[in-house]
Amino acid sequence: MVTNDGANIYIRTYGSRQPDSTIFLHANFETGSEDYFWLNYVVAVGILKAGTGYVTIDMYNLVA
Repeated sequence: MVTNDGANIYIRTYGSRQPDSTIFLHANFETGSEDYFWLNYVVAVGILKAGTGYVTIDMYNLVA
C-alpha cells in the first residue's frame, strides 16, 4: 500500500480457512520508510471475512 505521505508498505498475509469460510491470518509488514520502519517489527494477526464483492479484515497488533 502507499500511505498519504508517499511511503510504500508491503503487506504479506497467510493463514488457514475455517469451516465457516473465515480465514485466520498472520501478517508481515515491510517498509524502508523511516517514519514507518517500526512496522517491520510488528507481529499481527487478523480475521478475514468475505462478502459479496468485498472482504473485511480485522487486524490486531500483538504486544508483550
